[in-house]
Amino acid sequence: MIDALVLPEVAWRWEWVPTPDTPAADAEAWLLRTADLLGGWADLPPALLEELPPQERALATGETVGRSAALWLLARAARCPAGTGLAWGAGHLTPDRPRWGPVPVLVDFRVPVAQDASYLMAEVGAAGDEDDARPPVVDYVTTDGGDGVRVMALVRGAAGAVTCRVDAAMRVDVPAYGDVPVTSVDVVLSTRTDDLTAAAVLGGGVEELMHRIAAELLPGTDGVPRLVLAGTGEGTA
Repeated sequence: MIDALVLPEVAWRWEWVPTPDTPAADAEAWLLRTADLLGGWADLPPALLEELPPQERALATGETVGRSAALWLLARAARCPAGTGLAWGAGHLTPDRPRWGPVPVLVDFRVPVAQDASYLMAEVGAAGDEDDARPPVVDYVTTDGGDGVRVMALVRGAAGAVTCRVDAAMRVDVPAYGDVPVTSVDVVLSTRTDDLTAAAVLGGGVEELMHRIAAELLPGTDGVPRLVLAGTGEGTA
């Protein structure tokens, strides 16, 4: 008898990366806060730092690594097409520092192009993509804002390299609030990783992000969504 595979319990945290139109002061505050957070996770033991050559020691500090990672996320967000956002996540096995992160996820907010949301299945390659190494695993997700789908597959890369893709989509029906009428938003998420140790748990992290996005698109206790998209009310994503 083969014992069942038990996956570790992973606690995920997700945050948005500022968009290029974010006020400079807010973007700088995010950069400082995120660099400090990532730097704290990246700190190397002093004994190990002492063993590095001086030129490498200067680049291996938590402060340097944290700021570089935060700037990399900002640069990724700056290249995102209009109507999209970038979220980053970290998966924790222990509270002190993550085992995986930062993991960037591209989030595309769209006006529905069809009344039937099933077209999103093709958008996320639920039937398989050309480069998939094997048929994808498809899971259906129900959020407070609507139903969605999450797709995971191993992908063949150059020179035999293997990566894992996680693509997801959902339609969120936003009720009327204030002067804003009822609206629907299609949300498509996409991320890739070449860390196959993350492949088994990343799907759960993306599902958590789906629930968070759906909750932020719905009106909160003050009657206004935390995440308001351009064209649907005040503010932007």
